[in-house]
Amino acid sequence: MKIDIQKVSKSFGLFPALDDVDVTIPSGELVALLGPSGSGKTTLLRVIAGLEVPERGRVFFGDLDVTQSAVRGRNIGFVFQHYALFPHMTVAQNIGFGLRVRKYKKKDIAKRTDELIELMQLHGLGNRLPAELSGGQRQRVALARALAPNPAVLLLDEPFGALDARVRQDLRRWLRRLHDQIHVTTVFVTHDQEEAFEVADRVAILNDGRIEQVGSPDEIFDDPANAFVMDFIGGANVLQGHLESGAWRFNDLVLPHHKDFGATGSATAYIRNKDIRLSCAPNGSPFFHATVTDARRVGLVVHATIHPQGSAEPLFAEIPHDDWSSSGFKVGSPVVASVKRAQIFQ
Repeated sequence: MKIDIQKVSKSFGLFPALDDVDVTIPSGELVALLGPSGSGKTTLLRVIAGLEVPERGRVFFGDLDVTQSAVRGRNIGFVFQHYALFPHMTVAQNIGFGLRVRKYKKKDIAKRTDELIELMQLHGLGNRLPAELSGGQRQRVALARALAPNPAVLLLDEPFGALDARVRQDLRRWLRRLHDQIHVTTVFVTHDQEEAFEVADRVAILNDGRIEQVGSPDEIFDDPANAFVMDFIGGANVLQGHLESGAWRFNDLVLPHHKDFGATGSATAYIRNKDIRLSCAPNGSPFFHATVTDARRVGLVVHATIHPQGSAEPLFAEIPHDDWSSSGFKVGSPVVASVKRAQIFQ
């Protein structure tokens, strides 16, 4: 089921939670809504669900305008962060709850419940109560309950936020595999960038109630639409330089650019830590001279702090440990810092 959000706005008092939002979610895709707190991602999810009605704009499921439709008329499944399971019902009873409300026959409820227990890898747990399950198991029961009536759209509100890091990592990989099996149009809210990029087909980044960029994880990481997206993704050094003769310049670092900037003026370059390489001499890439002021090993990489010549602000480089070990660099070493890639915004 394709979801089409057209010029949607929603306010709470004087606060504009959504401001003229346009986004299309193709049928069968898994899309993450990602952004800082207060960006509007949960409000957008609730508008899709019918839990909030926009003041302006339209919401379409396929060709059907559902803007004013109640939740029950939208054929959605909704999974909350804290599961919202019925504590007095068994796993099987929780999964079959929506089917009982819809007056399905008992044999059809039993069949569908068994199918979902198998799909969700909950074998042998059908007669247990939620209190007897782990957090990951409870979340899978909540997913099974949402999927039981065969919804056209599955909505997940920070589904793994209440789980510890290891369980969260396992469950998001499991969700990706599950989606590849069932292909239900799925929208999930998260504030975890790694989670969004690992699980989603596409990511919509929101800020102050607006969509900043929608694209695949590769598109967003490699070609951020603007400075906000680049800064939000993080892991980058920020350098204030200036434009001159078709290039961006900062001391002895010169970066060519291909954007439609003015001929001159200030501009900001974002250089990811992993895109800085340290060596003893220039190697053909844009470079600057610096001094190593700190180096810390973190697993398979070394986080190096460097000070460019002529700058009071440190920069950070992420170097594979083997490369660092073979280089012979240490704190106090002069280095040539080559820039593999940068994003420049004016």
